[in-house]
Amino acid sequence: MAGASLENLTSQDEDNSNAHDGLVRSFEVLLANSTLLNIIVLMGLGFVSMRRKWLSKQSADRLRWVCFEYLMPAVLMRNIWIAPVDSRLSAIMLWSAGIHALRFFFIQAVARFFEPTQRPRQGWLILMTQGEMLALLYPLLLATPHLSERALACCILWDMGGNMWLCQGVLFGVADHYFEGSSSCRGKTLLQSDDPEATLELDDERAKKDSARSGVKNVVWSVATKPLLHYCILAFCLNFSGVELPPMLDTPLWALSLPFKPGIYFVVGFYGAAHALTLADAIMVSQALVIRYGVAACLAVLVNLVISDHVLSQTITLALFSPATSNAIHIVAEKGASSDQLKLTVCTGFASTILSTAIQLGLVSLFDDLIPS
Repeated sequence: MAGASLENLTSQDEDNSNAHDGLVRSFEVLLANSTLLNIIVLMGLGFVSMRRKWLSKQSADRLRWVCFEYLMPAVLMRNIWIAPVDSRLSAIMLWSAGIHALRFFFIQAVARFFEPTQRPRQGWLILMTQGEMLALLYPLLLATPHLSERALACCILWDMGGNMWLCQGVLFGVADHYFEGSSSCRGKTLLQSDDPEATLELDDERAKKDSARSGVKNVVWSVATKPLLHYCILAFCLNFSGVELPPMLDTPLWALSLPFKPGIYFVVGFYGAAHALTLADAIMVSQALVIRYGVAACLAVLVNLVISDHVLSQTITLALFSPATSNAIHIVAEKGASSDQLKLTVCTGFASTILSTAIQLGLVSLFDDLIPS
């Protein structure tokens, strides 16, 4: 009896020790990922600035415009140019391109299913369920011993293979196609008939025909003419050609990149304070999050079944669960979408950041437990 009690006590001590070690490891990872704490502080500062009226909405709009039109090109060009590219990991770029393309066309079909008659809502759902904000993932990878530098190189190539082109080009084309195209067509047809029912039927019929004829053309043209995408392509070509970034250009690009992220998170907090969610808004936000993370989970299962390299598959899994791209806020604001859509975009982005961080921390802890002792 005494021996059995002693064994039970020893087993309980081991379980408590394992639980304590797991808690400590999770806390260490959370501290290492201090970017999240900085984001919360900056968003809180923006929130208070709006509520206390320390900053006008016009000033916040100008700050957002400067961040995306001037600071973001500097950030992207420098990061892509100096990114460590390992040719042995180049296959991840093909995986990235294929997975992003698969997700894009699948989510288009899902958006049409959920919002068959509301083109702007279709476009909004596509914007909020595509692309990843990988800034939070980099420090988490470096803080995870079995992932570290190799996983960081994989994540950078994942970004360059598909995510970058989607966020800096394709999503702008999506906004042109779903926001401006539908509203301009609707405005023209409403002036051509005095019968409301006939007008609505004519509007729907012509909108569908115009969409079928010019949708792809508009998207391709919008993507191809984005200066931001041109900077990315130039930096990408210079990197793969082995051209080093000159110090005289590196310093100003580095200086311009510093205020970008703080400015973005401040603006998100500022816009978030200006809006209050209704029940219908909360349903829309929840719908976008369920689609985003549901598709991410399906793709993560596929990746882990197909790819045998554990570091590669785990890095892609973590990247798939990254938050929605912050670029969506700028796109929605610049394309003349409604204030309701801007409100939904800000709230979805904030919720996505919190959810993704929790999921990624849980996945890292799970991956650690799967390592053979």
